Amino acid sequence: MPSKTLCIMVGLPRSGKSTTAKQTGFPIVSVDAIQYAMCGKHMKPLYEFHEMSDTYAKYMIKSLFLAGHDDVVYDACNHLESRRDYWANWCNEHAYGYVFTLVDTPMEVCQDRAKGFKNADWLIPRIEEMAFEFDEVK
Repeated sequence: MPSKTLCIMVGLPRSGKSTTAKQTGFPIVSVDAIQYAMCGKHMKPLYEFHEMSDTYAKYMIKSLFLAGHDDVVYDACNHLESRRDYWANWCNEHAYGYVFTLVDTPMEVCQDRAKGFKNADWLIPRIEEMAFEFDEVK
């Protein structure tokens, strides 16, 4: 059994993933924070940032494990099975355990929460798109 475990958050934007992650008390690697650090602002999820933000996230996760943490949270939507498989395969390659933590908040609630978010004009329709794309967590 692996001694290091990555808790991979799964859910729509504004579902409460970050709040749930904070409640664990474990160190958190947040894709939103990585992209904010890279660009200086909250931004639309642009596909060209996946590879770069994934690379940063991997280094951050590995460094937290190397620093002695047994559990780390990866805070991102991971709504597609292909994204969850990507992280599960990475964990397997490094002999880390992993668990998926689903925050199953209804789309309408997420959209209502997004209305209070600056520049939500792109986020509200994106939440609906992601809800329809959402792959069941196995």
